[in-house]
Amino acid sequence: REDLHEAERQLQRVVDINPRAAAAQMHLARVQLVKGDAGRALSAAEAAARANPESPVPTVLMARSLRARGDLVRAERELSARLARQPNAPGLHTEMGWVALSRRDASGARKSFEHALRLAPASLEARTGLVTVDLAERNVDAARERMARWRKAAPEDPDLRILSARVEIAGGRPDIAEAALRDIIGADPRRLDAYELLGRLYVSRGQMDQALAEYQTLAERSPARTGARTMIGMIHEAKGDRASARAEYERLLAIDARSGVAANNLAWIYSEDGRLDEAVRLANIAVEVLQDRPEAHDTLGWAYYRKGLTAQALGAFERALARAPNNPTYHYHAALAHLKAGDVERGRAALDRALELRPDYAAAEEARRTLPAGPPAKG
Repeated sequence: REDLHEAERQLQRVVDINPRAAAAQMHLARVQLVKGDAGRALSAAEAAARANPESPVPTVLMARSLRARGDLVRAERELSARLARQPNAPGLHTEMGWVALSRRDASGARKSFEHALRLAPASLEARTGLVTVDLAERNVDAARERMARWRKAAPEDPDLRILSARVEIAGGRPDIAEAALRDIIGADPRRLDAYELLGRLYVSRGQMDQALAEYQTLAERSPARTGARTMIGMIHEAKGDRASARAEYERLLAIDARSGVAANNLAWIYSEDGRLDEAVRLANIAVEVLQDRPEAHDTLGWAYYRKGLTAQALGAFERALARAPNNPTYHYHAALAHLKAGDVERGRAALDRALELRPDYAAAEEARRTLPAGPPAKG
């Protein structure tokens, strides 16, 4: 039913009773990955690997969790060790392909996905990987040729039709993709992934009202689908309707208090509204759930900054910058915190870096103009 919150709760009850319940640990890892909680997913996958050391599946889940956290080195190490023992497990080769793609090693990714397809010719994930490699290399024609071959063998396969729509969106033919997705939904209104892709298509085209309608339909058909409600909140924000966005995020967090993106976005809104204690609480949840995502650290820093806790704000902004050193907004926020702490020199340096990265950053330029002149140059 896609009630991820309740699924996680019940699976957690199983593993609390029996920590060696490998199947429950694996399902728990999958649910937590879908929810974006990579840290907990990794713990569950590691427990499943200990409980069932002969299965390659926990290793795949571990690697996915590590990839979500940005730890590609360990992900590759875990997969390589398992492949040395089980070289004919297609899931291991597929995941190795995604790791390679995350490292921008298109050649290595292609090799892994092709190996996976030789072992499991109908693997949708390996097929998706190969198409993704084609698109990463801007070879849309190759992706379309693959899709044509696969769809010739299974013309009514809805998964292939949705994958084909993704190719058409990437290839600059959104009208073809829209028609295909509409057809899929007409044939089977339960295909929630088609609604989601259609919503993303409308967002990419700036058609916010149409996007909102698709995500609202998706949320109605699957009330516990937190991703749809997150997108509804984000679309309201993009339209400048902060009150509706706030209400949507609050509804979502009432369903699932650990919805990381919603917690992050609502923390930012609360910071702007002056609800600073609540903002700090939600931002800390976002940091915990989203792990190494810089946005959550920046949001936490902003909540601390607005609350007047400058030292804590600087620590959070520095963690955001360690993860995204070329983001001008994070440099700008760090500059404001340095200036609030009375460190004009560091504040000026951070503003200069923000403007170097984005010369049209009006707020950073205005802040820099208000600073006193620096010391004369030496020598």
